[in-house]
Amino acid sequence: MWLAVSPDGKRAVSCSGTAEIDKSFPIRVWDLETGKELRQFTKHTERTICATFLRNGRQVVSAGANTEVRLWDVETCEEIRQFNGHDQAEVRRVAVTPDGKRMLTTGLDNLTILWDVESGKILRRWKEPALSGECIVLIGDGRHAALACWDRSILYFEVESGTQLRRFGRQTGELAISPDGRRILSAGWDMDFRLWDVATGTEVCRFESDFRGPTGVRGFTADGQEVLVNSWDGSLRLLKLPPVFGGKRN
Repeated sequence: MWLAVSPDGKRAVSCSGTAEIDKSFPIRVWDLETGKELRQFTKHTERTICATFLRNGRQVVSAGANTEVRLWDVETCEEIRQFNGHDQAEVRRVAVTPDGKRMLTTGLDNLTILWDVESGKILRRWKEPALSGECIVLIGDGRHAALACWDRSILYFEVESGTQLRRFGRQTGELAISPDGRRILSAGWDMDFRLWDVATGTEVCRFESDFRGPTGVRGFTADGQEVLVNSWDGSLRLLKLPPVFGGKRN
């Protein structure tokens, strides 16, 4: 199950890899105050992997298992456009810049693609294992991004040029960026969580977990002091970050 909250905190979008009775893979929009389903998008023909709101809150972009990347109008439930560029493989993550003009996608085809959201055109396309991976997040104003690569490192790079600035980390799966853009929390294949300093690439602290399966990161709280994490066994926990960064915390 994938879940992302709208910028105003009033709605959430969810998707699942499990087909409905009619064999569809719907994406649902929810009212967080009432818990009611508001909208449903149903054009994905294979399992949906992720979905996220654009900053305006009026549009949602989603990615699926058969290279499908789609942009939706939340109010009308209409598909605005498709983004075609990935090879025949699963698109793992999407990330949209704060101004809504650019989008990054990464997938199992060793491709990371930079898109123009309004036209659907490909602006840059990297096909190499070093620039593709499991998860991608944009940092600050969207000029830089962090990618959880297939070799389990974190790659910090310039979005427009693809210039690699720094590579760090280990055992990395999913990522989340702190609200101030200074810290990255990574979920490890060893089931631990690590907090990284973006500017230096150094490990700030580590959280040893007792989860019984692979872990994920859902996101920081607005004040940046806590992080919601999960495990494939269905568990959810809120990690409280140390008030003064430095050393390790188990």
